[in-house]
Amino acid sequence: MTGRGIFSGLLALTFLQVVLSSTRSAERAGGVLKAVGTGVYRFMSPTVAAIPDLRERRKVVAPGEPPLVPYDPSSAGGGATATMPADWTTRPAAPRSVAT
Repeated sequence: MTGRGIFSGLLALTFLQVVLSSTRSAERAGGVLKAVGTGVYRFMSPTVAAIPDLRERRKVVAPGEPPLVPYDPSSAGGGATATMPADWTTRPAAPRSVAT
């Protein structure tokens, strides 16, 4: 046996003693298992987004303060926005021919 194995075993036994030594140990063990099960369910569920969409989340503000509305650059109109010119596009340019 190595020192690392003995130390790991000692930590595991200490953890079990702390968790299971009281009268409420079954409730605590059940709570831990329930939390692990909930985490696995959320991780494996296809209906739970891995990265939540927070764009439509309402901001919580203190009473009396006016809510802050984020600036939407696309609402400027006219094709141009505050960040992009009107002629900017994501379409690729036509291929160029190279004379040899």
